Amino acid sequence: MMKEIHDIRKYLEIHREIRKEINSKMSFIPFATISLTFIMTCFHIAHYVSIGGKDQQDIFETWLEYIVIIIANLLMILILSSLPDDNETYLAIITMINQHDLHPASLEAQVKNNSLINYISSLQQNNIQHKAWNMFVINKSFLLSFFGSLITFCVMLIQLYESSLANDSKSQNKTNIA
Repeated sequence: MMKEIHDIRKYLEIHREIRKEINSKMSFIPFATISLTFIMTCFHIAHYVSIGGKDQQDIFETWLEYIVIIIANLLMILILSSLPDDNETYLAIITMINQHDLHPASLEAQVKNNSLINYISSLQQNNIQHKAWNMFVINKSFLLSFFGSLITFCVMLIQLYESSLANDSKSQNKTNIA
C-alpha cells in the first residue's frame, strides 16, 4: 500500500512537470500566431473599409488568403481549448483510492493515503492550463474576448485613418488657397 501511494504521487509529479515544460516551451507559438492574427485582422479590415479593393480578383485573393490563415488559427485555438485539463484524471485517481477497500493497518499508511488525496486536491485547484506565453489562457471563452477586442481595434484604426485623411485634405486645401 505504501509503495502504491508513493508511486502514484511520483507519477503525478512527473506528469505535472511534463505539462509545465510543454507549457513553458511551446506557449510562444500560440501567443505569436494569435498576436499576428489580431494585428493582421485589424489592419486588413481597416484597409478594406477605408481604401477598398481595386477589382474583384484582388478582393477575392486577399480575402481568401486571410480566411485560410484565420481558419488555421481558429483551429489551433479550438484544439488547445478542447484538450482536457487533468481534473478528470485526478478525480478518477481519488475515486480509485477511495473505492479500493484498502484499510491501511498502520496510522502512517492512513496519513500517507490522506496526504496523497490532499495533494491531488491541491493539483485540481492549481491545474495547468494552456497558456499563451503566460499572457492569457486559451479556452473557448477566449474566442469571445478575442473577437470583442478585434472589433474595437478595427473601429479605432478606421477612425484614425479617416481623421488622417481629413487632416491631409485640410492641409492640401490650405496650400492650394495660399
